[in-house]
Amino acid sequence: MSNSRLMEHKSKIKYVLDVLIWTSVTLLAYALRLEGDFSGFGTQIMMVTAILSFAKAIIVYLSGTHLQSWRNTSFADLFQIIKVSAIVAIPFFGYALYSRTIASTIPLTVPAIEFILSVLALVGIRAVTRYWIKYHLPISRRNFKSKRVLIAGAGESGTMVAREMLKHSNEHLTPVAFVDDDESKKKQKFMGIPVVGKISNLRAVVRKYQIDEILIAMPSETGAVVRKVVEAARESGAEFKIVPAIYDLLSGKVSIEHIRNVDVQDLLRRKPVQLETGPIKQYIEGKRILVTGAGGSIGSEIVRQISRFNPAHVILLGRGENSLHTLVREISERIPSLKYTIRVADVRDYNTLQLIYSKDKPQVVFHAAAHK
Repeated sequence: MSNSRLMEHKSKIKYVLDVLIWTSVTLLAYALRLEGDFSGFGTQIMMVTAILSFAKAIIVYLSGTHLQSWRNTSFADLFQIIKVSAIVAIPFFGYALYSRTIASTIPLTVPAIEFILSVLALVGIRAVTRYWIKYHLPISRRNFKSKRVLIAGAGESGTMVAREMLKHSNEHLTPVAFVDDDESKKKQKFMGIPVVGKISNLRAVVRKYQIDEILIAMPSETGAVVRKVVEAARESGAEFKIVPAIYDLLSGKVSIEHIRNVDVQDLLRRKPVQLETGPIKQYIEGKRILVTGAGGSIGSEIVRQISRFNPAHVILLGRGENSLHTLVREISERIPSLKYTIRVADVRDYNTLQLIYSKDKPQVVFHAAAHK
């Protein structure tokens, strides 16, 4: 079955569920108001439920609430549900007021109860579905071959990696617990996973929770801290891997693909230098910047960093077309707002440089080419 056909069937099922759940809320509202005694209200309940059911079926279709992704329910979806519930509740309350002037009186509290229950029921079914798909289902699918993972660091990177593990059960990695030295996180849960101790307790935690692999998720920590964790991990006997340093995660995305073995650079990390960004921004913002050797490791990092300060235009100059192409792909994915021009040239070619300066008119030059 094609994806479009599958999505169409899912939407139909969600449409029916929304209408049925929302309709049953009317009966429940009457049951709560009348405390289960429907004497004298049977005909009214049937008529009101039938009329509202018809109205709700139309509103669900027109508002498109059944097209919401239940596994990714957001506050925007919540507000939409409140809005569509109010569209029914307000006229219903108005009619209840009017009914007091005729023989058939609708209790005024029924529309209010119906509104509250509608929001709770429609949001509830989405929240339960989201929880089941994102947390319970991935865990239930894991088999005995899954590695039990302890995450060292319960910060943003750690929780993002835990989320990825829960989402991608086919990777056979089960996040079991966090360890973190932050006292404020003690005994808290992130993504349903508990913080069970400090880094100093790592060996005991590995034994207690039968950990197979330790993931070091501390991209902004110094080499000294990483060395401390690595030493404890070695002594525990468990395998250990790491999430890259912070400059590799500027896009704000952490995935399982970023996890790798610990290397020497991780152990030698220096404490990040606190730059005075004001003067740097003043120097770069709104100017045309030329970066030579832009495809190299240093040049490409310069491009990443200066992009934070809103340059008017960046001229990417380098000899290697492949390395420049790789950088351009990264810019397209991570910094789509950056305006740039590619110039394939050798900095030792004086005539070509003259043409580039004449045409592109750079105001600031960062000279990172290997040939100087």
